[in-house]
Amino acid sequence: MTVGIADNSTDFSFATEFAQDLTVDVPAPALNETPLQVNIIVQDLPENSVPSVVIEKDSPVAKLFSDEFKRTSPDLPITEVPREELPKVDLGLLNAPQAPIVVLKVPKGNEAENRQLRTAAANALKKLSIAQAPVTPSAEGIKVFIDPGHGVNGDSGASFNGVSEREIVLKVAKLLDADLKARGFSTMLSNSALRPQERAAEASQFFQGSTVASTFFLSIHLNSTGSGTCPGKSEAWAMYDLQTPGSKSFSENLAKLLQAKGIAASVNPVPETYSNFTNLGVLEAQTDNKALIELEFLCNQENSIKVNSSQWQDSTSKALAEAISSLSGSMLADSQGFKTVFATRFDGSSNTAGNCNNSCAALPDNTALGKSITVCNIGRTKCVNTKVGDIGPWCTKDSAYVFGTTKSIGEQFNGKYWRELPESVQTTCGNPIEWPQGNLKSNGAGIDLTQDLLEQLGISGDPLRDQVKWKFV
Repeated sequence: MTVGIADNSTDFSFATEFAQDLTVDVPAPALNETPLQVNIIVQDLPENSVPSVVIEKDSPVAKLFSDEFKRTSPDLPITEVPREELPKVDLGLLNAPQAPIVVLKVPKGNEAENRQLRTAAANALKKLSIAQAPVTPSAEGIKVFIDPGHGVNGDSGASFNGVSEREIVLKVAKLLDADLKARGFSTMLSNSALRPQERAAEASQFFQGSTVASTFFLSIHLNSTGSGTCPGKSEAWAMYDLQTPGSKSFSENLAKLLQAKGIAASVNPVPETYSNFTNLGVLEAQTDNKALIELEFLCNQENSIKVNSSQWQDSTSKALAEAISSLSGSMLADSQGFKTVFATRFDGSSNTAGNCNNSCAALPDNTALGKSITVCNIGRTKCVNTKVGDIGPWCTKDSAYVFGTTKSIGEQFNGKYWRELPESVQTTCGNPIEWPQGNLKSNGAGIDLTQDLLEQLGISGDPLRDQVKWKFV
């Protein structure tokens, strides 16, 4: 964010202190972000007057700025006027003289209310910086191979009451293909006339010339079982290839993203020996990012009606498309230096180090205090900038994680008490000042975020579910 300040008052102290507030509170632009620009004019009011704000009407920031002022200072008078009616000051020396204008009217001698006005304005600018357009991952160059299961030699897969697996997954695959194409991905549907291993070879050829991070393979199926053992609830399986280490993590992340969309997904390995499971040979495709997804059991009347409905097919294909989009953005972020960790919520107003003003992050190394970071949700569809205002979670000197490439000690020793760590690890971790006896278990998180940042990212701060990506600005 670029903020210009033109002091049109007789007392320069307000503008000087306001500029100092901004240095602390307003973060730098996020990755690939176009900086928001605004000019602040400080103007005198007579003594015993009430502070007020005038905002340039119909400007790009007017509504956002006005809404934030109303939220933090509901009694503050706010008016919007055309630019030509605003105070005439020389903006030529500012970085962006044509940027929208906000006028802060400051009464002389009213320090308490003026301080409140400064804080409200700084908070508004910080919120505006966070509210800038999020970073969205580019789908350019990313290839997705979609394999609707079965179809060879009359094989229709699972069936119940006239509804066949092949028929349903082909509809879902075509919807997914269209959705991903619309998002900019390069996609290919498998040739149903080919056998599973031949479709895997077809995918491998499609992936030629691309990096592992930019290739994705998804074989779509419905599960089958005898009617007497049909599960009583919906259940999807994200199955991975034991022979490909990256397939497991891809399937685990795919399952988590589907769970977030209301699909009860679990993760299961595909047996190591393909010879006894011919239809699973599709996972011989040459990429780490591959999974065979069983979307639902097709084994009773209720499920057969559900999967045969256009509503279920639409919602399921959309959930898959959003999951692939998030995973591709996640891998792009990893290649740009982001760390992927679980996040937890903490109360910035009660922090033991630094000054959060109820909005900051905490990292487990005290030398990170005051530094600026970018934090994104797992798919990088939403990103925010903030300061490191506290130390944690768990450790206080975990520099190998914070500034290096290792996993955090908290993640490595998830579920352990600090007092249970080897002495050498205790020394590396540092003894957190909140619990000097080490009477707190690690929850595996690598970053703490205040509630407003969690809301901006659209996550809850559940250490068992919510991952984020972060990097220093």
